[in-house]
Amino acid sequence: MDVSPREIGAPDRSGDGTLSDRKPTVHPTDLPSLRRHMLFALRVGLLPAIVLLFVGLLFQLGTSALHNQETTMRAVVETDLQSISRLAHINSRLQATNAEIYRLMTLVAAREKTPDLRERIDDFGTRIDKIIVDLRDYSDSEPAAAKKVSIDEFIRNLELYKGAIFWVGSMLEIDFPSAVAFITPFNQHIDRMSAQLTTIITESTEKANERAVEAANELHQVANYYVIGAGAVSILVSIFTWRMGKRQERLFVTTVQLERMVDERTTALFAAKEQAEAATQAKSQFLAAMSHEIRTPMNGVMTMAKLLHQTNLDQEQMGMASVILESASALLTIINDILDFSKIEAGKMELENSPFSLVTLVEEATELLMPRAEEKRLKLAAFVDPFAPDHYLGDQVRLRQILLNMIGNAVKFTENGHVLVEARVEPRLGGPLLCFTVIDSGIGVTEEQQKRLFQPFEQADSSTARRFGGTGLGLSICRRLVELMGGEIGMRPTPGRGSTFWVKIPCQLAEQGAAAPERPLAGLRALVAVDDEDVAGIWRSYLEFHGARTSIALSAADLLAECRRSAEAGQAYDLVLIDSDFGGGGCLDLGSQLLHDQAFGGVRPVLVASRAQRSTRPEAVRRGFVRTVTKPIRRDGLAHSLAAVVGRRSGRPDTPPLEPADAARFDWVKPSGDEAMAAGALILVAEDNPTNQLVMQKLMGRLGYAIDMAGNGYEALEKLRQRSYGLLIADCHMPEMDGYELTTRIRAEESKTGSHLPIVALTGDALAGAAQYCFDVGMDDYLSKPVSVDLLDATVQRWLPAAVALRHRRSAPCAADTSLATEAPVPAAVTPTAADIIDLSQLTEAFGGLTEDAAALLEQFYASAEIDVAKVIEALTQNDTQLARQTAHHAAGGAKGVGALEFAAVCASIERLLIEGDGGGLEPLVGQLTPALNRARQRFAALMPLTGQDNGVNA
Repeated sequence: MDVSPREIGAPDRSGDGTLSDRKPTVHPTDLPSLRRHMLFALRVGLLPAIVLLFVGLLFQLGTSALHNQETTMRAVVETDLQSISRLAHINSRLQATNAEIYRLMTLVAAREKTPDLRERIDDFGTRIDKIIVDLRDYSDSEPAAAKKVSIDEFIRNLELYKGAIFWVGSMLEIDFPSAVAFITPFNQHIDRMSAQLTTIITESTEKANERAVEAANELHQVANYYVIGAGAVSILVSIFTWRMGKRQERLFVTTVQLERMVDERTTALFAAKEQAEAATQAKSQFLAAMSHEIRTPMNGVMTMAKLLHQTNLDQEQMGMASVILESASALLTIINDILDFSKIEAGKMELENSPFSLVTLVEEATELLMPRAEEKRLKLAAFVDPFAPDHYLGDQVRLRQILLNMIGNAVKFTENGHVLVEARVEPRLGGPLLCFTVIDSGIGVTEEQQKRLFQPFEQADSSTARRFGGTGLGLSICRRLVELMGGEIGMRPTPGRGSTFWVKIPCQLAEQGAAAPERPLAGLRALVAVDDEDVAGIWRSYLEFHGARTSIALSAADLLAECRRSAEAGQAYDLVLIDSDFGGGGCLDLGSQLLHDQAFGGVRPVLVASRAQRSTRPEAVRRGFVRTVTKPIRRDGLAHSLAAVVGRRSGRPDTPPLEPADAARFDWVKPSGDEAMAAGALILVAEDNPTNQLVMQKLMGRLGYAIDMAGNGYEALEKLRQRSYGLLIADCHMPEMDGYELTTRIRAEESKTGSHLPIVALTGDALAGAAQYCFDVGMDDYLSKPVSVDLLDATVQRWLPAAVALRHRRSAPCAADTSLATEAPVPAAVTPTAADIIDLSQLTEAFGGLTEDAAALLEQFYASAEIDVAKVIEALTQNDTQLARQTAHHAAGGAKGVGALEFAAVCASIERLLIEGDGGGLEPLVGQLTPALNRARQRFAALMPLTGQDNGVNA
């Protein structure tokens, strides 16, 4: 079917694959240009204002500098004048004192009476003391000037002069001539010093005047320079302002041109953006359409192949059907990977957070890749730390995807040797860290190649694309997924000796299951015979975890010698695990030798082989081992299997209950169309693809549901108007009218009537947002192609319970876990079908198939059951109902253990009647015991030749 991107009802998608509504955008050229002009005017006017402010500030600074210089000069001149005035005042006082001394001497010479002579002399001394004090102060304040006039010498002379005055004063009236002769030299010396002071004062005054004139001239010169500088600066600023104005004008013109160019470019970019969005939307719609178109035929292939697989086919036909299913699943995986890569690129990858088992995750991923390892004769083993918790919260689907890619790469690039998968847990404060490691002995990677390893479409070497194939997307997707989970991924290369890839992902602990039972292998001694030390170490760790004391033998000679030595010492090994590739595969006759030679102490040899090896080993080789375990071994399955070998029962708390056989899920009889319509349980399926129409008819018929088909939305609307339906399953992409428009019209009509028809979407569109769009248009549920049978059945049961009530099985259910305590008595007239007689799941679960061990167990059961039947009959004959009930219970338990359903049901019914005290129905049931046991014996015997070998334990 061709799907147009503009198909009616198709969702509008954004570039990342999600559904979105387009919003109008504002173009930059729509903004007014007034703001640009205002900004330009502001720039033009602001510059002159800044220039004027600068000039004013310059003038202010100049004026301030002139004022400061003038103040400084005035202070200097005033200081000089004060010093001269002070010195002149001292000189005048000294001269006055000296003159008064002369007058006094004149009075004495004239013989005039001077009664106050002594007082005057003392006054002269006091004046001279004050002059000396002032001279000393002057010397301290004016050291340079004082040094120049010899103030210190002058002071000493004055002190001498003072002494002379006091002596002269005492001698004037006694010996006047001598006194005059004595004082005259002092007076003359004082006069000379006074004259010198007068000269210095005169010179200082002249110099002070000169300095004042010089300061005035200097100040005038500075003012002239300042005026000239200010004028020059004003001229320069004017020129600068004029040139800046010109530049601003040119800049404005250039800005306008640039803005016009930016507007044009922006317009072009908006147009290109719209084109890119349209292209992305077209790409998204193309991916959605292609997803639908690819998944539609895939739905037909996988569903019909699965239905074919459930029919009665011979071995060759069953193999071909399995190949179809596996190939289709591989193709679907590729499609999903491509869509996942698109989601990751668009940032729309969503992670789940659901509980999962770490052991199951690692062991299932390893087992899925075991066939590829078998083809290359590689040893593939997985190790999960047995002491770590097992249940966590995370996206187990993406974790499995990462593990499968890493293990697949290791197998692809390894020619010989082994691939080991390890899982450990590192405790942290914020939650545990899951650490996965994949170790191989392959070609290795150099440091330079490692840099390109996690890039899209890159491999370690360009030559590997031709040698090994592949797109190079796997590790890139792993890296993106690990980063989304908040973890790390990397590798430790050893070129030529292999590589080690590691992943660390944070997770949260989930609620742990019930505590593990007591170690099932406690007290046993086991010997591991494998020529790979790493693989041997894994097996040994598992065995020791389950309680067995374990040793390793790396060669056949070591194996035989160790077994013989232990037997002679009275400590014979209970179990020996022998790898099918031990010694290059040429040592498989060791099993028979160990089993039948009493020198080895009755050790039980167990073969560990791949599925392909088990089917090709001769019967003589298989008979040499008491059990065959499938590689890669599983931790709990190994303990369960080995415990059965030594006759121990081992609980398996983590094993989910068995589901009914696949064939039983399709064993339904559907009602007629009229009957279903009368009960409101008729289903309408709208699907345009003829293949999918046939698939849905077959599938719904086998599930027991009555349906009508419509080829498009118009036909579906017509049928809905003509008949009453309880459920509509509509394909989203159909010609003329698709599922979206069909749902819209139905909901519009229902808004008037108030009714509601459940509508389930059926589409191959796996892109993000597809399911949400289905809900947005009014659909109630969503199914993706290829359709899962279980999801389809569960969806019908959820939305149309009436249809479930109308269907009925062709035969009674044959689940192995049916509660036998409530089984109804088996009527004598009914001939049970094969499904009612036996269930192989119990034996295949315990022994991996109808092996010789299983046959031996059946023989034990037959013998025990015959004794129980005889005891029941005898006890009823003697009216010992308690013994009869206990024996019937014992027989029912043994029958359930081997899967003899009919015989178990008869025994359980006898037990129930004996408990209820109803003896009326016992006789026909007792009569059914021996026939039911014989039918079980015949049915098991008929199936034995078809199997003919031990299929191993795949647990």
